Amino acid sequence: MKLAAIMPEEAFDLDESDYNFCFAEIALRNPRYAAYYRNAAKRGIVIMDTMVFEHQRPLSTPDWLDAIDIVRPTVTIAMDVMQNAEETKQRYRLLRQLTSTPLMAVAQGATFEALADCFEYFLERTFWIALPVQVVERRQERFKYLDFLRAVGVPSTTNIHLLGASRDDLLWERSYSDLRFVRGVDTTKPVAAALNGIRLPSDIDEATTRPQAYFTTPRQRCIDAQEKITSNISYLRWIL
Repeated sequence: MKLAAIMPEEAFDLDESDYNFCFAEIALRNPRYAAYYRNAAKRGIVIMDTMVFEHQRPLSTPDWLDAIDIVRPTVTIAMDVMQNAEETKQRYRLLRQLTSTPLMAVAQGATFEALADCFEYFLERTFWIALPVQVVERRQERFKYLDFLRAVGVPSTTNIHLLGASRDDLLWERSYSDLRFVRGVDTTKPVAAALNGIRLPSDIDEATTRPQAYFTTPRQRCIDAQEKITSNISYLRWIL
């Protein structure tokens, strides 16, 4: 399983990987950020998402399409609706008509059963499906579903991405690192820990709280913490 470390806007080049995660909103306003991930997509995988969680509002469809044209990512996450399978499917059907870039569908649902049905719906329509963290009280559901998929299997062309890390130590995620169809997980946790002055795995339970202004962290602060950033990312990649 690959780890995509989500970097602050000014620190995008402080980690090199063949499995990357970037945001459309930042690419639209930062040409250097966009160019970095456009080049990274020529060498490996670049997943592009939108900052709905951070901004609490969806990105407009024209802006989403502009970001795709600028970055040319390997795969773009189709804008979903949290815990709403039907609206998520509807958005996916619409967005699929607007771009030729491969889309990653997000399995959503108000219940575990609805999430499972949504996953199966997308299984017939795309090679990439994301399983989100979900709300706190439902955080273990995606692993319950991965246990099911471990037993029944999925088509060899299926790629599953774990959207966000469930725990600071990635304990649950690494329990599924043997599943070849689980390609990776994205997280800010190792970089947040470094910016908090902590080297993993020490104090991991409280290390990775993301600063409120995480994405706008000044570049010099990131450079000052670069040794810890590199160490923390390497540690989590090693345990995965």
